[in-house]
Amino acid sequence: MSLENPNTLPFNDPETSPKTALVTGASSGIGWYTTLHLYMHGWDVFLGVRNVLKGQKAIDDIKAEAQKRQLDGSIPATAKFGQLAIVEMDLLDIKSLDKVEAQLQNTEKLDLLIHNAGIMAVPRENSKDGWEVQMQTNYVAPFVLTDRLLDLLQKAPKPRIVYLSSIGHHFAMKPAPLDKRQDGFPGLYYGFVRYGYSKTAGMQLINQLAKDYPHILSMSVHPGFVMETELYRHWNSLPLVGPLFNLGFRSFGVVFGVSKEEGCYSTLVAALSPNLTAPTDSGEFLWTKGSEGNPSSLVKDEKYALKNWNWTVDQMEQKNVRIRHFQHKR
Repeated sequence: MSLENPNTLPFNDPETSPKTALVTGASSGIGWYTTLHLYMHGWDVFLGVRNVLKGQKAIDDIKAEAQKRQLDGSIPATAKFGQLAIVEMDLLDIKSLDKVEAQLQNTEKLDLLIHNAGIMAVPRENSKDGWEVQMQTNYVAPFVLTDRLLDLLQKAPKPRIVYLSSIGHHFAMKPAPLDKRQDGFPGLYYGFVRYGYSKTAGMQLINQLAKDYPHILSMSVHPGFVMETELYRHWNSLPLVGPLFNLGFRSFGVVFGVSKEEGCYSTLVAALSPNLTAPTDSGEFLWTKGSEGNPSSLVKDEKYALKNWNWTVDQMEQKNVRIRHFQHKR
């Protein structure tokens, strides 16, 4: 399907059937709009954020926007809003993810986990945990966070996991170790290459979850070309060349892009559409606004995916990161 109006997706009554979601990177951009629509559709949403003050402002803004839309008729007057709360986390600090479980200790179940947070094409840098920052943010942290939350997800009757990927996963064009340096000139190109490998690994994670947990609907989505997000902040802020990048990105967006709000539509389809079910649709890749997409051959390379999975488990063992559910595979 191609979603043009989120009001066509089912609204939930939080009083009779409470449903709970966690959205990473929820305080801005696509994550903000994703959270807004889930909240307006009657979901209780945890905003996974690094900056608590920014997260609280997002909550205040989302509540105000939801009320405004209900008053002006943009959403049904009968819609019952959910609740919003903050979960503090830092995807570039793996140990911070251990605190997520504690913050959700009073939550009976988690119906939906949305891996929305991501960074793109930034200069090569390692986090304090030792992983390249894009690889950690876009793949390693979602791997660990999913492991942390699987027990809560499995308590839900029809749980879903949504991974926000990108057409940029095609920048990974051949099998390569996830810790390969992938650096050189021009820096922008190799930044996108590292981005492509991180998103490829994230999509392979979703495919493996679809196999191992067939009762969980696990899907990857491409939001569309959303030019007005913080993903481009680094390149737009560079001296001299920054204004040229900004002009180029905006010009491309005028022709091919979608708005930040439309960028959340593919996520909403994967999260809320009653036409998608597990295990039938698990492992699928949705394109802009929820239309059917086709992942790269590298994403579907099962031998390469197995190597990446086992590399990740090895990394957890080497860095003494506790993993409860995910083990080596043969």
